[in-house]
Amino acid sequence: MKRGLSVFTAVTTTMWLLGAAFLLAPAALAVIPADYGLTEGDVISAWDQAGDPDVYIVNDHGYKRLFLNPAIFGFYGHLGFDKVVSTSPTARDAFGTSGLFRNCEADDLKVYGVETTGEDTGELHWVNMSGSAAVAEDADFFKKVFCINNNEFNWYTSSGTSFGSDYTSLSQVPDYERGDVVPGDVVASLAPGSPAAQTLTTNAQGLEVLRIRLTGSGTVSALKVTRSGAGTNSHISNVYLYDGDVRLTSAR
Repeated sequence: MKRGLSVFTAVTTTMWLLGAAFLLAPAALAVIPADYGLTEGDVISAWDQAGDPDVYIVNDHGYKRLFLNPAIFGFYGHLGFDKVVSTSPTARDAFGTSGLFRNCEADDLKVYGVETTGEDTGELHWVNMSGSAAVAEDADFFKKVFCINNNEFNWYTSSGTSFGSDYTSLSQVPDYERGDVVPGDVVASLAPGSPAAQTLTTNAQGLEVLRIRLTGSGTVSALKVTRSGAGTNSHISNVYLYDGDVRLTSAR
């Protein structure tokens, strides 16, 4: 576990893929973290300056990875929302966004591409290519591979999705782009600190079950939350909606 976390952002100069090793020759970088007062492993967000809730981590090769869901961010104990560095959209966009991952904690040699399937969900696809074929398509391939741990790797299945079909070309690995928020629209996403999924026991009281973040300039007139698991809706009562410490609704 300690090794898996310590190499979270590291992509060594010698990376293994499908049993073949490749030595990356030094090359001039278009951007490095120091260009924007950052260091490798810094977590960044343009929330304060652009209202973008996405949080990324940067590496020394000029790339960043997205934390697709706040739950994933919580899988890395050395990180925290109090350590997020506020950046400008220019600084955020200077680092290319990579969706390539490797489970370094398990020492898994496979590299996976992530496909977003919703606002905060996604699935992994094995990049089923030889290392030489990957480098032939993208000389920076290994610089874009971010290490993840077992918790994150397993989340993609436990979050309700399964592994997708293999990618046999890098052109199949999707680019992550958050759509622009149209004036008058409101986008809902999980907020930092949202509790993990849990089973509510009979007569449980005073439980926080969900935190959401609303982004946009429209008006919210209704909010629908879907329950999953055992039991029925009739087993849950006295549910309230709060804005901070201010209660917005009567009991439901």
